[in-house]
Amino acid sequence: MAVAKKHQLLEKIDRWVLINACKKINDVRKVNPEAKLLVQLTNASLVDKKLPIVASQLIKAVGGTAGVLTLQFNEIDISDHLTVAKSQFSALNDVNCQIGVNNFGSSAKSIEIANFVQPDMVRLARSYIQDIGSAENLETVKSLITRTNDIKVDVLMPYIEDAATMSVAWSVGARYLQGYYLEEPSSTIKVAS
Repeated sequence: MAVAKKHQLLEKIDRWVLINACKKINDVRKVNPEAKLLVQLTNASLVDKKLPIVASQLIKAVGGTAGVLTLQFNEIDISDHLTVAKSQFSALNDVNCQIGVNNFGSSAKSIEIANFVQPDMVRLARSYIQDIGSAENLETVKSLITRTNDIKVDVLMPYIEDAATMSVAWSVGARYLQGYYLEEPSSTIKVAS
């Protein structure tokens, strides 16, 4: 990615990933029409004024329903381009594209950023999960999730890699759970029923 950034190719890589992910989810939705897609994009796409048009076309191609596609951006990129992100998120919401914030909680102003740009979902930063067994960190995670839910934003808790983390994950109020303990990555798309 460093080479791609140097040669200003991040946007092209993002487009390739987005288009190919939508092709895959389109096949999956033929059998499981409720399947949804979450795609991480770079800051190049965050500032790309053509992204809402592309997202709209892809959403129509995979079924046209609201929520079928969620585009996720890193919190630091959003923070660096706050006004542009607010405008981009609004334009994406207008075409029924959901928005996510990755590495949420990595800045001192995470709640304020989320409140300003109004994403549909946030994905917690790894640092919150690494030491979730400690009472202090557990309370920090609960507080962050409660404050995020208070502004009507869903929380995805990632990096659930063992039974102990899984048992704690149920108690913190996150809407979505993700990690190797639930299912390891696969080269093919599997849909649980």
